[in-house]
Amino acid sequence: MAAFLPGHKGEQLKGYRLPDRTALIRFEGDYAGAEVRVRLSMSLGDSFEFATLASSPENIDHVKEVYKLFAQRLISWNLLDNKSKPIPATYEGMTSLEDMRFVFALIQAFKEEITGVSVPLAASSANGAMLEEALAAP
Repeated sequence: MAAFLPGHKGEQLKGYRLPDRTALIRFEGDYAGAEVRVRLSMSLGDSFEFATLASSPENIDHVKEVYKLFAQRLISWNLLDNKSKPIPATYEGMTSLEDMRFVFALIQAFKEEITGVSVPLAASSANGAMLEEALAAP
């Protein structure tokens, strides 16, 4: 909570750097054992852009931009390719993943982490079907 101190006009304030918040996303179920460390700190501008782009999953260009914004926040993960070689925690590494549902689950988990709210899908939600269709289009 912020405190306002009256009568301190003209004083030089001591610098303060906001902490760089991170989270470790651990998956369960089909992806049990997968772990992804992400940076949660995000400028308000990036936050607005992420929310705007994520709200139109039918636009493939917006989907790519969401992935790029997310990839900038990747720190590390323990994902391996089909030859058991580490997949880089980068945009290129993310686009090489062969399980679209994992990518969707990862983006959803990230959105929940940055907002601090886990919101269930509305009853009328297509549950990512439009996004899957847009990504499958040639």
